[in-house]
Amino acid sequence: MFLEGFGPQILLGTLATIKLALCSLLIAVLAGLMGASSKLSSNCLLRTLATAYTTVNHVMFLHQGRVEESGAPGTLLEQPQSERLQQFLAGSLK
Repeated sequence: MFLEGFGPQILLGTLATIKLALCSLLIAVLAGLMGASSKLSSNCLLRTLATAYTTVNHVMFLHQGRVEESGAPGTLLEQPQSERLQQFLAGSLK
């Protein structure tokens, strides 16, 4: 059989995958609780940061006071259209 003798390794790999998934879930739940508690906080700074973090869905790249490019954060960072933004992201802005 193709997988003969690999049973223990497959079981160990499966268990490692389950552990990783559970750790990721725990981290996500803790981060969500921290974000929710920050939004409900009486501390203005925490509340503002939590609100900004959870509501940013549109960004603009400005050059000399004009909007050079705008859109979803992922799109602008991964597929910049303007040469100026491409230079900025590459760190070679002159």
